[in-house]
Amino acid sequence: MLRRGFLVTIFFILIFSGTTQSVDPNFNDGKVWFRLNSKNELNEQQWMLVTQNEKDIPFSVFDFINELKVHFSIKQISRPYSRAIGSEKLRNTFLIEFNDFEKIDFLIEKLSLDPRIDLVEKLPIRKEFITPDDQHFSLCWSLDKIQAEQAWDMTLGDSNVVVAAIEGAISIEHEDLKNMLWINTDEVPGNGIDDDQNGYIDDYNGFDVADNDPDPNPNVSNWDHGTHVSGIMAAETNNAIGMPSIGYGISLMAVKSTPNSVGAGFVSMGFDGIYFAALNGADVINCSFGGDFPSETEEEIVQWAWNNGSIITAAAGNGDQNNIGYNIDVTEIYPSNYPNVITVASSNSSDVKATSSNFGNVIAVTAPGVSIVSTVPFDNYTSFSGTSMATPLVSGLIGLMMSYNPNVSRDQILSCLYSTCDNINAMNPGLSGKLGAGRINAYEAMLCLQSYVSTVPTVDFEANINSTCTGAVKFTDLTSNAPDQWSWDMDGDGDEDHSEQHPVHVYSTSGVYSVTLTATNLGGSGTITKTSYIDVNIESAPNIQGLSICTGESTELTSVDGDNLVWYEDQHDAVPSYIGSTYTTNTLTESDTLYVASESFSPLFSAGKPDDSGGGSNFGGNQYLIFDVYEPLEIVSVEARAYGGSNRTVEILDDNGVVVFQKIINLPSTGTHRVNINAHLDPGVDYQIGVALNSLVNMHRNSSGVNYPYTTPGLISIKKSSSSDNNGLNHYYFFYDWEIKQEECESARKQVVVRVDECNGFTDLSEIDVYPNPNNGSFIIRIPRYSEGVVGVYNTLGQMIHEESFYIEAESKELNFSNLSYGAYLLRIQIGNEVISRRIIVSD
Repeated sequence: MLRRGFLVTIFFILIFSGTTQSVDPNFNDGKVWFRLNSKNELNEQQWMLVTQNEKDIPFSVFDFINELKVHFSIKQISRPYSRAIGSEKLRNTFLIEFNDFEKIDFLIEKLSLDPRIDLVEKLPIRKEFITPDDQHFSLCWSLDKIQAEQAWDMTLGDSNVVVAAIEGAISIEHEDLKNMLWINTDEVPGNGIDDDQNGYIDDYNGFDVADNDPDPNPNVSNWDHGTHVSGIMAAETNNAIGMPSIGYGISLMAVKSTPNSVGAGFVSMGFDGIYFAALNGADVINCSFGGDFPSETEEEIVQWAWNNGSIITAAAGNGDQNNIGYNIDVTEIYPSNYPNVITVASSNSSDVKATSSNFGNVIAVTAPGVSIVSTVPFDNYTSFSGTSMATPLVSGLIGLMMSYNPNVSRDQILSCLYSTCDNINAMNPGLSGKLGAGRINAYEAMLCLQSYVSTVPTVDFEANINSTCTGAVKFTDLTSNAPDQWSWDMDGDGDEDHSEQHPVHVYSTSGVYSVTLTATNLGGSGTITKTSYIDVNIESAPNIQGLSICTGESTELTSVDGDNLVWYEDQHDAVPSYIGSTYTTNTLTESDTLYVASESFSPLFSAGKPDDSGGGSNFGGNQYLIFDVYEPLEIVSVEARAYGGSNRTVEILDDNGVVVFQKIINLPSTGTHRVNINAHLDPGVDYQIGVALNSLVNMHRNSSGVNYPYTTPGLISIKKSSSSDNNGLNHYYFFYDWEIKQEECESARKQVVVRVDECNGFTDLSEIDVYPNPNNGSFIIRIPRYSEGVVGVYNTLGQMIHEESFYIEAESKELNFSNLSYGAYLLRIQIGNEVISRRIIVSD
């Protein structure tokens, strides 16, 4: 590893079963990582070229490489981790590939002299940790040892749980694996298109990150390590062939991480495999490989994968040149010795540490790893030994545990894994504390999880706001002990309560509401009530009446109460189906009901740097502004200065790096343009706004004249940028003079019924009818189409109770009288010079 002009060389002993490396068996030939120091980014044109050509960056982008390309036969530059949102180190890391392998140290020295480069290092080669032997213990003794069958009585694994095998190659066509494969449902297989925009083409059932193709299969039969590991984790179980796996029904993500040209025994691109697996949401990432020589880039990949929710397991390694295990606290192995890695040692059927297995305080757990039977190419089975076999047993068990209840946290999973291990100290004198928590026990681990979900939940929740004029409130469940059922009582607001974990409720009337949540698991139910928790202040609904139309027609609905109307398909919908002063229905063949409300206008406020004055220029990289939101608000518009006309994709991320808003904007030409954003945000911290990874940037960035924070009191504070330079305080990216406003208040919702009549075309007024009759004060008059007149309601004393004019375009009109008491009334209908009377009865 070389950093800032000096070389740190670490020597370890590592024995390989074979090698095709021509220079140094510990490192990839012809490959070097370098990381740009973010204090000295590339210029704007260079960043544009990087963004548009991430897999094959023009040499002209880097003048320091352009000068070296001939001397070192540099053939390609790429940016392999551009989508590692949350890690600027990875996103500023580049890969050089070159042909003059023997000059690698000289190239590193040359690169390290450039002040723009923060880190230069070789790519370590990792070895598969396997010790093949010819012993034949009872078939799958390891599963009996860890009480897998009893664990399967509690769960048979969930295909939604994905365990990734980071291997040289995996035979995904094996009879015992082909039905267990992870499926990337966002990708169309075989069409040659990156459908899901994740940087990999046709990655439907896995990927070969080393040869950059969608086929993770081995090309020769002795390339068997990855298939063996995969079967231990996730072979199809109870299918009358082959052998069972600890994961039983979990899914296998196959990630081939070694080029065909290198061959069996190595995992040369394993950390690119980890990156792929984490990027695609793998729950567990199995690393049955390792080697000497630490790498900052590798460690950053592991940390990023952990931060993105993956659990990473790694083999402790199989000892020295004599297959005698050693203490890896002293002689470290990677990735096992990186933080946030579950390191696994190997034991035999007597719970004695395998002779070859490494040990140390860094070990997390021990698992059976001697004479383990599993799948190998092609539809074959055999037994191998090694920490490579112990590790997938742990990975598969973690996957099985995750299947038991999706609401159990990662910390609870690992706590149960460790706390339920069998103590094997007595069988391993002198190794107390150096074999982790002990030998894994699947059944006891499942019982531990059961205890979590069988303990009555401790219930809690929170709302995104406590006072609202819109009625819309988002609730977040904070209950512990993994509930699987939720019942929300919104204090009698309407007839809709909720059974989902994190509901959005729309209050329809003003008032102060208490909220009760009851959460349930196997242990029973817990309840909490937060009294007077939500204060709702909603204006009256707009005045709009229902209409009647004939079958096959549409109509336009309007209100006399203003133009700022929002229309909903359901009374409790959180998102309107249409916004506008009028609503035109579809062509209807049956009656339809919708709901309408009016919005009040909120004033616009300014936020952010008011303009792009100060030092700055065109910038092409993916950077973000980081900001806090204090009240529900809308970012209405921003100003952006473009260099060249094109569409850009604006995105906003939450504090977990999840995209919560994305929109394509058009910057039609070079210059400053105001563009509508219309992003609605809840209160929260550390939002990020920038340009999406797959989008052209080429927008203005200030490098001076920046004065954080930019605060609009009570609404928003833009705190810094995502650049690591001076903690993000030196640069301001892309978006100026924000127009923001508080979320607009919404009135109560009015139910509007559009009634569809058959419209038989009757014209004889004597056929005028009232139905239902008797009624409850709400009834419909059947009248000839296009009639215009007056309708009146009279009591038995001849007193007029109500009178109104009407004009109808269909053959019916609805009347509602909620104040009519029980009794008989006279309905008087005048159309032109003719008067028709009908008697109605209000009976309930």
